[in-house]
Amino acid sequence: MQKTHFLSLVSFGFFLLNGYTQSGTFDSNFDADGLVLFEVDPGVNICSDVVVAPDGKIIMAGYTGSSSDPKFAVARLNPDGSPDNTFSIDGKTTTNIFDRSEGNAVALQSDGKILVAGSANMNFDNLDWFAVARYNTDGTLDNTFGTNGIATTYFGESNDVAYAMVIQPDGKIVVGGSSYDVLTGLNFAIARFNADGSLDNTFSFDGKNTTDFNTGFDAIYSLTLQPDGKILAAGYAKGSPSFDKFAVARYNGNGTLDNTFGSGGKVTVGESDFNFIAREVMLMPDGKILLIGRSQNAFSGDYITIARLNPDGSLDNTFSDDGIISHNPAVIEEYPFAGALQADGKILVAGSSAYYPGKAFVARFNADGNLDNSFGNNGVLAAPSGYDGEFLSLAIQPDLKIVAAGTNDGNEFLAARILSGLNLGILDFASNTETLLYPNPVQESAVFEFEIPSGQTLTANIYDTQGRLVQSVFGKIFFDSGKHQISINIGQLSAGQYMLILDNGSGRTALHFLKYL
Repeated sequence: MQKTHFLSLVSFGFFLLNGYTQSGTFDSNFDADGLVLFEVDPGVNICSDVVVAPDGKIIMAGYTGSSSDPKFAVARLNPDGSPDNTFSIDGKTTTNIFDRSEGNAVALQSDGKILVAGSANMNFDNLDWFAVARYNTDGTLDNTFGTNGIATTYFGESNDVAYAMVIQPDGKIVVGGSSYDVLTGLNFAIARFNADGSLDNTFSFDGKNTTDFNTGFDAIYSLTLQPDGKILAAGYAKGSPSFDKFAVARYNGNGTLDNTFGSGGKVTVGESDFNFIAREVMLMPDGKILLIGRSQNAFSGDYITIARLNPDGSLDNTFSDDGIISHNPAVIEEYPFAGALQADGKILVAGSSAYYPGKAFVARFNADGNLDNSFGNNGVLAAPSGYDGEFLSLAIQPDLKIVAAGTNDGNEFLAARILSGLNLGILDFASNTETLLYPNPVQESAVFEFEIPSGQTLTANIYDTQGRLVQSVFGKIFFDSGKHQISINIGQLSAGQYMLILDNGSGRTALHFLKYL
């Protein structure tokens, strides 16, 4: 594992990328200074996750209330950072589920309805359940989902906590987290709900599955879908003798482990004397898998750690020399909590470190795992003093700006918007390159048409509004000069807005399109 120590002084200088927007600075069009703080309710306010709607509104979810009586909390901001008063009158709402409940993940349906997943607990037995709530676009609970807008499930022992969620193209909802078993300890736990909130019995017979790695403590913190319908789940597994490892499981669409991945569908990554915890799993355009998280050693501190796997689960030795790269500023605590993949292949990591005045930070890495010095100050943008806290989640807007969300030390929701340096449109691409996608909106298939003035090697991929790769159109194919037409089948995508990005290696041009059912 390659380890890199870097020192940086926090500053807020301005950088230009390809003559467009400033890279790695807070967006002054978002509440004047690029950051927003607010309470949902008095008491503790923890924003665990964030998603951006196609219209640019920002949806934040987590929990609020007293430490003994928390409840789901959801807030929606306008693109300028102000509360969206069309959402529950004041832009925020709370939901009690059982006696205590905590929201940990948020997802947006193609119809604009909002899903929040987490845990719910009843005082009389003190057992946690998976819990999912669905909200209408006005912030009210959707009574067509589950029971009065809420779906719950229980795996049978305790500590059933959901930390991650994804929505399949068919509208089914996959939720992942942990569940305790008296024989095998804490295990990966995954469940799939139908669109109406009922458990999907085509998934592992009863809608639920648990996976044990090492008869220790295992948990899912992140989920992503592959274009073939398989599900990647990542988090950590207790290794031997006692060190945690990055842990990844891949499930088939029916909920069984995919035996073509790793050993029996499971992979662990790490090395002796270090604890590894994966917080994010992401799929790259070439099918390789990125893991973002933390590695920790009692003597050398906490590192941002990035690992890259081949599609079969083996470490990709073309990334560093062993598939793993770690960074740590000043050899002190560095806690990464979230990651995102930009359309240009650069890697975003968000978290918290006492090294920075405002603690919360976003770092950007090049595709090779090295810090991107064109972003922020030597690759890192930190919140200024007065916003002290931690970024727990990342999202990428349709215009490719970065949204980071979390909580400050005063127990308020914290949101920031950051300029990525990327613009939709042409970046270092020939000025007379023409692109067209039709029909638009599209239902099942479309034609992607582009004309280039000279022969070039091109890649084309489709991304959702969070910057996640959802479909590869073609990769690294040489095209002669002239006009080209490519037929694209997108029937498997769920309804919503997407970006098709054409890349020639030094620049890219993007098209928005709308998919409808």
